[in-house]
Amino acid sequence: MKKLDEVCAWLIFLAGIGHIIFLEIYRWQGGVLDTGLLYILVAMFNLLRIRNREVTRPLMVFCLGANVSALVLEILRWSQWLCWYTVAQSLHFGVALKSLSVLVLLSLETVGSITDIVRRRKPHEPAVANHSKAPTH
Repeated sequence: MKKLDEVCAWLIFLAGIGHIIFLEIYRWQGGVLDTGLLYILVAMFNLLRIRNREVTRPLMVFCLGANVSALVLEILRWSQWLCWYTVAQSLHFGVALKSLSVLVLLSLETVGSITDIVRRRKPHEPAVANHSKAPTH
């Protein structure tokens, strides 16, 4: 699972770089740079989480939040693209395929973050500590 997690993070990173390069070359109308930067940041956070898997729990929770927010953004972009495609009757199959593949990769990263958090969860401690000594007055 760790290798799949790492491969997905690297592919999201490459998708961000590709998005920025594609935007610079073709400069399509409505194309924004922040999506590619979001992919790069999410991938960097996930690679940091994978490398420091045993160290810190807040990083895992932060990465889960980053993955979920990027996943929601990509779902909204996908639904917007489908509505736009139906109205405009244009063929931008490559953009849709990239968006769908990043959607799948972000879903896998979200599942990876959740499994890391669940696997790292500490067992419940008793609510009342059991002390062997009686209190002295």
